[in-house]
Amino acid sequence: LQYLSVSRNNLHDIELSIIVKLLEDFSHDLKHLNISHNKVNLKTSLNIQSLISKPNCKIKSINLSHNYMGDENFTKISVGISKNTSITKIWLCNNN
Repeated sequence: LQYLSVSRNNLHDIELSIIVKLLEDFSHDLKHLNISHNKVNLKTSLNIQSLISKPNCKIKSINLSHNYMGDENFTKISVGISKNTSITKIWLCNNN
């Protein structure tokens, strides 16, 4: 699995956090993740942080636009980004 898009599915924190947590088993192959146009909350942000912090994570791009995310979400995700060496593109537009 190299590309996963769950964009525009009106997914909430419960569904998104489960999906992102399950992706940890595929993070060595996954290159592009699109979670845009959903409703990311704190639990999903923490799972994204965990996913992209893994040493074997090879994700190059992640789209988190249009997710109603606030400062606390960005703070959690930025911790993961600071540990990641593969991400070259991240979309965060049109959040709170």
